[in-house]
Amino acid sequence: MLTKVGDDLFGQQTISRLKNEGILTDYVLIDSRYPSGVALITVDEERENTIVVASGANMAFLRKGDSRTYEPHRTGDNYFTSIGNSVTNSGIGS
Repeated sequence: MLTKVGDDLFGQQTISRLKNEGILTDYVLIDSRYPSGVALITVDEERENTIVVASGANMAFLRKGDSRTYEPHRTGDNYFTSIGNSVTNSGIGS
């Protein structure tokens, strides 16, 4: 996995979930300057969704000054996607 997360609860949860799934996290950077990126997805009564994104550490990915060198392309094909953290209903608003 090649990504950047914030030094926060979402970043910790993401790394933990990746490890629990047996996914190598050697190339997961933790950025202390920016929070982990999040997306709020709402669905209205007509089943139309709205997505609001706060990119956070994702926007700072591989910027000048990052200390780690990436060479994942040497191991084979790459597949890029995003990861979503599930948030359970906290009872707020219910």
